[in-house]
Amino acid sequence: MTGAHAELDLVLRHYPVAQGRIAKELLQRVLAEIDQTSRLVEERAGRSRIARLVGAVGKRGREEQAKVERDLVGHQRELALRVDSLLRHGMAVDADVAVIAGHLRRTQYVAAHAEHSVRRAQAGLADLAEAVAALADYAADLETRLQGRIDTMDLAMVRLERRVTSLEVKNASDRSLKASLRTWQSGATYPGLPWTCRVTLLAQEVFTGPCGHYEQLTADTAYRRELVEAVLDTGPVSWSERRSVAEILAETADDIGSGDLAILVAELLGAGLEPALDVRRGPVVSRLRDQLTGERTDMPSSWVPSRLTGAGFLHQVVNEQADTALQARRAASPLAVQATVQGTEHGSGPS
Repeated sequence: MTGAHAELDLVLRHYPVAQGRIAKELLQRVLAEIDQTSRLVEERAGRSRIARLVGAVGKRGREEQAKVERDLVGHQRELALRVDSLLRHGMAVDADVAVIAGHLRRTQYVAAHAEHSVRRAQAGLADLAEAVAALADYAADLETRLQGRIDTMDLAMVRLERRVTSLEVKNASDRSLKASLRTWQSGATYPGLPWTCRVTLLAQEVFTGPCGHYEQLTADTAYRRELVEAVLDTGPVSWSERRSVAEILAETADDIGSGDLAILVAELLGAGLEPALDVRRGPVVSRLRDQLTGERTDMPSSWVPSRLTGAGFLHQVVNEQADTALQARRAASPLAVQATVQGTEHGSGPS
């Protein structure tokens, strides 16, 4: 192997891509030699007939003819080899292209498969999102219904607690009212006082106790009626005819006098208290307190009949004392549980 061939082989080993360029260079050289031979042929063809005959007879003519024929055969053989080399190189190139095409086809298949998988995954994610959204809606609905049930149970518990408390307070009120009436009827409480003072203080005693608490919780004014009926059942009232309120109160003050007993009753009715420690009392009770102390304060604006019977006076002071106790309880505990329906705070009794 010559040095040129060795160097060419080294190039091909280091640069396989040079195979195509080398084949083209060889083919180009063969084509150049063919072109040279073609010119010789054309040159002979262009000679005159005599010149061709002379050439054919002479030695030079025979040598030229032999050379042309050898060149033609050699060139054809070389051309065949180069064409074969090009064909084989083209087959190799085609094989490489086929491999590349195969990879491309597989890549396209993988891409298509991946795209299909992505679409399926997207569809699955969409279904999952819908399922999650539906689950979230269901959970929210459950939470709403559960919260509604909890609220209902809380409300039921509050109502039950109110009912239990009301029942407990009702029992305590019944016992307290009976005890107060029993001691009052026996004369053990408020001895030596006129009937007007005794019923006024009895009403204050009853409604500052459990009976007033029950009325605050339930807005039920039944104990007002029970107290009035119980007092009326104990015997006749001090007077049955209609009398002016001023006359009734003046007579009460005269009966007590101006001593310590009058001061005690007036203080029990709120005399001498700071306004922050007391509430505005009813008009008749306020006038009675002022009558006993000899002082004059702002009278409540509530309307009062100008003339009352004994039963009418009893109704009036019971309602006033019950209202006073109710106002005091509300002022002391404004956030306490109140009845849903407060109802009328007091009713009009017979006059």
